[in-house]
Amino acid sequence: MLRLEQQAEIRRMSTERMSISAIARELDLDRKTVRSLLHLGPPGERHPRVEAPSLPDPFKPYLQARIAQHPLSSIRLLEEIQRQGYAGGYDLVRRFVRPLRQQKEIAKTSFHRIG
Repeated sequence: MLRLEQQAEIRRMSTERMSISAIARELDLDRKTVRSLLHLGPPGERHPRVEAPSLPDPFKPYLQARIAQHPLSSIRLLEEIQRQGYAGGYDLVRRFVRPLRQQKEIAKTSFHRIG
């Protein structure tokens, strides 16, 4: 990890129109290190993380509907969506289904208390 002084020096040299290779030679650093630091942007600025779509995303409406209809196991749901082209694993399905089951249980118990 580069010290803050080194980072500031790299940025200063870059504003003076020094090439990445020249900066690397001057500071005895690898040019890839210099390039990656310059591509990061100003210090302290964070780049937003881009969320990659989850494998079960296209199947979530189907899973929600099936859980609402019947208390099926996660294995059974996995088998159903695999027939529809799902290529992910059991754990992703289980993690998506668990909160849906809990919401259904909460709704069912609160309904019985009222009625």
